[in-house]
Amino acid sequence: MKGIECVGAILGGMVLGCTLGMLFAPKSGERTRAEIKNFFEDEIEKYRDKCHAMSERLKQEVDEMKKAVAQEMAK
Repeated sequence: MKGIECVGAILGGMVLGCTLGMLFAPKSGERTRAEIKNFFEDEIEKYRDKCHAMSERLKQEVDEMKKAVAQEMAK
């Protein structure tokens, strides 16, 4: 459950930051939207990379567990 709370906090912070940026930035709406889009694309890419790395690590751990279980079953 802690991971879900962390993701929620990150997303909440991103939304709050974007909202404040739109309210106080003296830029055109088009430029602001482009910057927000770029920001989210960058953040999504970062988290995609982290998720991929975690997925690979979990696959390795599952493979190791399968081997350990197979060894125990062979005894």
